[in-house]
Amino acid sequence: VGTAAEYTGDTRYRVGDSESVRAWFAESTVKMTRTRRPPSQVRRGIRVTAAANESQSFQLVLTPRRATTLRSVRLSPLAGPGRTISMQTAQVNLVEYVPITTSSYITPARVRGDVGDPLLPLEKPVKLDPIDGNRAVWVTLHVPAGTPAGVYSGTLQVAFEDEGLDVPFELEVYGFELPEFASFGSDM
Repeated sequence: VGTAAEYTGDTRYRVGDSESVRAWFAESTVKMTRTRRPPSQVRRGIRVTAAANESQSFQLVLTPRRATTLRSVRLSPLAGPGRTISMQTAQVNLVEYVPITTSSYITPARVRGDVGDPLLPLEKPVKLDPIDGNRAVWVTLHVPAGTPAGVYSGTLQVAFEDEGLDVPFELEVYGFELPEFASFGSDM
């Protein structure tokens, strides 16, 4: 029996470093904490998948190496097979923390401390400091109806107080489209 290791699959990976921060990707299913360590796996950039007429979210996690200020996060237009997708409708929110003092008895993972949950608009600069730990930004992009299948490329542009970080970004659009309204009724 060897040392236990956490298997994260493609749910988290590092995507870039600047003088001030280490930036990493986390799927929307990853519960963020201030103390979660950046993954060791490194990728050239962020890659997400979606169907036409679908919204997809992910987290850009910023682990400060020194104190700085996050000014903005923007997703450039995405160029693909004969088309460019505007990202003006992409939403960028700051993941805020909620203090958890008692774990829920129905939750298999026993987590205590500050856990990321509420999404607040990223409308003003945010102070980043190693003492405060990770800060995550929740990005939701919308793939327009009628978008042809293919890989669309752009850049996630992160601006700090005295520097910037450009993270390569790819969106793979599947060869089908989600309907505007679900045909499956539910009482859930």
